[in-house]
Amino acid sequence: MSDREEQPSAIGAWVTRLTPWSGVVALLVAIVVSAMSAVPKHLPGIALDSDALFYLERAAVVIAAMIAGFGLLGNALLGNLPIGFSTTGLTYADQATKAARAAKEANETVVKRVDELEVVNHRAEERMDKVIDALAKISSRA
Repeated sequence: MSDREEQPSAIGAWVTRLTPWSGVVALLVAIVVSAMSAVPKHLPGIALDSDALFYLERAAVVIAAMIAGFGLLGNALLGNLPIGFSTTGLTYADQATKAARAAKEANETVVKRVDELEVVNHRAEERMDKVIDALAKISSRA
C-alpha cells in the first residue's frame, strides 16, 4: 500500500465525507433549476404534452449532469484523473493497471497450460512410437 492509501489527505477525507450529500444537493439544484426555467409553448415530444413530465425530465437531466460532475470533481480532488474516455465511460489509471495485471496473469496461465499440454503431447507421441514399433515387430514376424 502506498502512503496515500494508508492516510487519506485532508481533501480526500473531505470528499469522502461530502459524497453522500452530493445526491441531495443535485436533487435540490435540479428542482430549483427546473422550477425556475420557463416551459416552451410547444413541448417536445418526449414530454407527452405534460408540463409536469417536462419538469420531471428536465430535473432528471440536471441530476444526471450534476452527479457526473460531482464524480469527476471528487475523483480529481482525490488525485485520480481519467486517462481514457469511451462510450463505456471513463477509464482511470488504477482500472487500467488492474486490467493489465489481470491480462498478464491470464496470459501466464495460458502459457503454463500450453507448456503442460506440450509435455503431455510429447509423452503421447513417445507412447505412439512404442506402439508403432511393437506393431512393426509383430507384423515382421508374421
